[in-house]
Parts: sequence; structure tokens; C-alpha cells
Amino acid sequence: GEYARLGAFERLRPPFDQKNPFPATIVENRELHTEKSERSCRHIEFAVEGRVLILLIFSCIILCASGSRIRYESGDHLAVFPTNDPELVEAMISLLDFNPEQAFRLINIDEESSKRNPFPCPCTYRTALTHYVDICAPMKSHVLKAISEYCTDEGEKLHLSILSTANEEGLKEYSNYIVKERRSIIDVLREHPTCKPPIEYLLELLPRLQARYYSIASSPKHKENRIAICCIITKYTVGDRLIKGVCTNYLLGKVSIILPVLLLKCQLI
Repeated sequence: GEYARLGAFERLRPPFDQKNPFPATIVENRELHTEKSERSCRHIEFAVEGRVLILLIFSCIILCASGSRIRYESGDHLAVFPTNDPELVEAMISLLDFNPEQAFRLINIDEESSKRNPFPCPCTYRTALTHYVDICAPMKSHVLKAISEYCTDEGEKLHLSILSTANEEGLKEYSNYIVKERRSIIDVLREHPTCKPPIEYLLELLPRLQARYYSIASSPKHKENRIAICCIITKYTVGDRLIKGVCTNYLLGKVSIILPVLLLKCQLI
């Protein structure tokens, strides 16, 4: 799940930036609301001191010494790199019926592109769906148009074609069906069961999973090597579908007592 290059978590080297985030450890994760509240807001602290880190990578424990050199001021932001919900990843696997442990390499053939690979390769389909592509965001019209060609039912193909058409009918249907209803690739595939695009093609089309930014809720004068954030857990329903925030729900269950050493990719902005 390295963000930019394979092996980045095994060989930590400052400076840490967008392409080289620092793996921090969650040392505190507690609820700020009372049990009577219907909402949830978490206070989460990350340790970013330079020390010996114990990293759990691919079921192997690796010891490595590193000085993070991360310094911050009140009012700065922390970028947290989340992973997709495993249940949603399993849903994608079930809908498209492919071997999730198959390794592959996605290579950019555009000679003018600065990136040879859209994300670190080679990796498995499961890794790509978990760490690298956004499977929760409302679908883009060009993706809908591309996958419509893989529908065997003409009615489903027509609907996806309308959604991707830039005329009055198409824009209205896209606004109501995709934007207002917050339908992701999983929702669209569930409601168009004959649409079976190849997983490697879909990984090429889907946008990259992006970091989420949070205002820092701590002061270096109090804890120099700790960075705290406060985040409201995003969770709501649209019709009969439950919509969850990717990052806040990823962080929700990460408690230091249960996972004393959590590899979390973070970046100070």
C-alpha cells in the first residue's frame, strides 16, 4: 500500500512529502461525544518522533530507525492517506468475479506523461482496490460511457449512455441519479448486473484515492512529537443505502490498544 513507490515503508528517508508520506503510529483514539449523542467525533493523536519504528508490512515485522524531521505549527493541516473499506473491496470482487490475488502491472503508454505507472506496480488487484483507486466517489460521466460498452442488456447500456451524454436529458439524469444519490462504481454495477468491464480496464478508468486533510488540533509547545486531529465520523443514508466517509470510518476503529503499531501514511502540509 505504499503511496508512490514500492519499498517506501521499508526504507524511510526524509524529507517526507506528498510522494513520500511518513508512516505514523496512532497512539490515542477516543470519542469526544457522550453516549447520548447521535453523532461521533474522534480525537486522534499520531506519534511522529524520530525513533525506532516497528512496522507490520506484508505480515513481517521490520525494525528501522528513522528521524521524521516533521515540525508543525498550530493551524497547519495533516493529510491522512486512507484505505477503502474491505467489505466494499469484496463487493467489487464479487460483482466482477476475478481473482483478487492476481498480480498485474499497469503501464502508462503516453510518452508525454511524467508517470510510468498510475500507482506502485506490480501489485495485486486487491491491493489496487484497497489502497490506490477510489471506489466510493460518485462516478464520472466518461467512466460511465466507457463501461456501458460492456453491458449485454440493451436497456442497461442505454441508461449508462444517457448518463454520460452532455445534453439536457443526460445532464438531468446524471445530476439526479449519480450526484444527488451519491452512486459509486459499486452502486452502478449492482444496478446494472450485466455490466462486466474487465477489472484491469476499470482500474485504468477509476480516479486515484486521495488523501484527506484535517486541521491540526494540537500545539507543538504541548507535545512536540504528537499531532492531534479531531474528525466527525461521516455516515448517512440515501434511500436504503448507507454512505460512509472513506477516511473517517477507516480511522474509527483504529485504537492503539488493539493495534499498538499502526502503519498510517500521513503528511504535514
